[in-house]
Parts: sequence; structure tokens; C-alpha cells
Amino acid sequence: MGWHDVNIHAVAFRAELFEFWLDVDYIFSWVHPQGEETHFRFWVAPATLVFTNVHSLRFDLESHDGDLSLQGIERSEPSPARNAEYLAKKTEWLWLLDCNEGEITFSSVGFSQFIRRPPVLLQAQQLTLEERVGFHLPQIMLPNHALQRTAACQRSLSLLDFSRPRLYVLENPSSGEN
Repeated sequence: MGWHDVNIHAVAFRAELFEFWLDVDYIFSWVHPQGEETHFRFWVAPATLVFTNVHSLRFDLESHDGDLSLQGIERSEPSPARNAEYLAKKTEWLWLLDCNEGEITFSSVGFSQFIRRPPVLLQAQQLTLEERVGFHLPQIMLPNHALQRTAACQRSLSLLDFSRPRLYVLENPSSGEN
């Protein structure tokens, strides 16, 4: 999974659950120009990124135009999780959300990413507010229909089966200890 150029539309905190949520336009795939085309196209879907057992949250951001977008997400410094006796995952990490506008850092045991609808092919790297139907942070199910897959999007979507009505969750890679 990668988050290069992923736009962040909203953030939320669920303090009672120690969760940090981000409403993003996840880019599944970059499609290279073909033939006479001169610009990339992008397979994009609205998603909710939820980090769990979050603490020590720090924002260092400065946005001159109101945008907030990711360059990447990194984790480092594994350590025993706070409240490990109550968690399935016993290791927490220091997370860095590297943004064009600065950075967000915190400790967390990991994340889940909820894809809220099938990706669409766009000329831009983000959906319009109308295309994404506003700002949303719920963990919801996708509709019951098959996704028309193209060769450009096939590899990125191989983990997902949109033909069944269920919640599609992409989780961070396991470090093997959980």
C-alpha cells in the first residue's frame, strides 16, 4: 500500500476508543499515458483510514492554500503497546504521516483502511466534493455489485472482491508478532 499524493479531506478523534481517523481519496493505481495522451490518469476511491490505540499525537503543519496531502506513511521504533493486556496487537509503532504541508506523528498499534466505494478512473488525483458526496468518516459497506476491472487497475485491486456485499478493510502489514 502506498499513500503518495493521497488527499486528506477530514480528520477525527475518537478519544474514548483511542482512535485517529482520516477521510482520504485513496489512489489505487496511476495509469501511464497511452497513445496521444500526455497526462496520467488515476484509479481513486474515498476511504477512511483508522489508526488504533493512538497516543502522543502531534501535528506540525502549515498549509497556505488549505490543502493537506500525504507523501507517504512510515512506521518505526517498535515497542511494547500501551495497554497491551487489552489488545490483540502487542507491538506499537511510531507513525509518521509525511505531508506536503508538514507532518503528523503519533504512536499506534496499527491501522485499518475502509474503502467506501469502488474506485473510479479520473484525470485528477482526488475526487470532487460532489463525487465523494461530501466529507465522511464512517466505516461502511460497499454496494453489492461487481467492479469492472481494467488491466491498469487489476493489480491494485487484486486484494479486493467487490462482488460480495461486505466491508472491505485493508490493514497494515503484520510484523509477525501479533
